Amino acid sequence: MKFFYTLLVIIFVTFAFNACKKDAPKKNIGKVYLLKKLTRGTGNDQAIDEYSYDAKNRLIATSINSGVVKYIYTYDDQNRLAKVENYSANSLYSTQNYTYASDAVNITESYYDGSTGTKKFELTGGRVSKFFNPGYNETLTYSYDAKGNVTTIFITNVVDADTWNYVYDDKNGPLSMIGAPNLHVFYLERVGAPYTNINNVVSTTQGDVKTDYVYNADGFPVSAVFTDKANNLSYTYTYEYIIK
Repeated sequence: MKFFYTLLVIIFVTFAFNACKKDAPKKNIGKVYLLKKLTRGTGNDQAIDEYSYDAKNRLIATSINSGVVKYIYTYDDQNRLAKVENYSANSLYSTQNYTYASDAVNITESYYDGSTGTKKFELTGGRVSKFFNPGYNETLTYSYDAKGNVTTIFITNVVDADTWNYVYDDKNGPLSMIGAPNLHVFYLERVGAPYTNINNVVSTTQGDVKTDYVYNADGFPVSAVFTDKANNLSYTYTYEYIIK
């Protein structure tokens, strides 16, 4: 089935989002880790993603695949994502604006060619429970574990349905200490699968897929190997951090 994601990084890290607050308290390790650089790929075919932050440790920019795609993030005075600018080859491709209600987050989109679109997150208890994408007639429904990790995604569209399930480790996600949740990173662009900033995915029900991690002394991944036996795929990931 065709999904709306414009960027599919198969699995490098996992994220989660709570629209008003983060789902789980972070371990007190006496320092702050912010993902700075991710190198991913296989053999000589490597891509580099880089992440930039403001003084509040909020993610303000991502550079994907050595700058082929860039995203600039703006937040409102309540520390919520307000705007996303998407650049392709250094030209503005699209802009998303986010507006918040007690039970929803609405997204309006404008593109370089003058076209527009909308998307919507439904919230339950302040947490994303559903995502509606009218452009593809898709609805995604999310289930979580007690820590706030996305454990199940039920996807429906006009022609079929699918269910994705995820199993996690008990270590720190590379973006677990960012200063504000980011719906765009965690849910829309799939800069990880699924979308949690709490722990790391080790396996899924999407085929014979698993990820093996190497962690540092503070429980953050420093490298990983992703394997998909069904499709004979193997990828390596190397993580670099800003440590404060």
